[in-house]
Amino acid sequence: LAELAGWRRGMTLVPLDPHDPVARLAAVVAESGAACIVTKDWGDAKKLQAVGPALDLSHEVPLCADEAGPEAHGGPDAPLDPDGVAYMWFTSGSTGQPKGVLVSHRAFHNWCVVKNGPHGIASDSVVLIASASTFDPSIGDIFA
Repeated sequence: LAELAGWRRGMTLVPLDPHDPVARLAAVVAESGAACIVTKDWGDAKKLQAVGPALDLSHEVPLCADEAGPEAHGGPDAPLDPDGVAYMWFTSGSTGQPKGVLVSHRAFHNWCVVKNGPHGIASDSVVLIASASTFDPSIGDIFA
């Protein structure tokens, strides 16, 4: 939900693995220019605070159904630019330093369309996600 909310507000997704060493996390945050790190776990938040401001959703987001809608939290969604950056993925760093790769909304949409047809994925499909959300193929498993 946080990832979708970020996209709808015009933000770029930069997946971080809280199990990575702090030095790698700091390099990714620095190269991406991330203004805020969002997590859902207090243990991860504690580690991620070492590399930038972290928002722990487990403390910040009320889970009750009667909470005010999105209009009460800053107005309408940002207009989506198909050529704008959807997410920034980082290489494994096999050369010594992870490198960011920018993926546009248009490219991501096209990838989802290509993936869904041959696999028979429809709006009522159930898809097993067997990899970490920080592993690049998972983004398609989650959102396609």
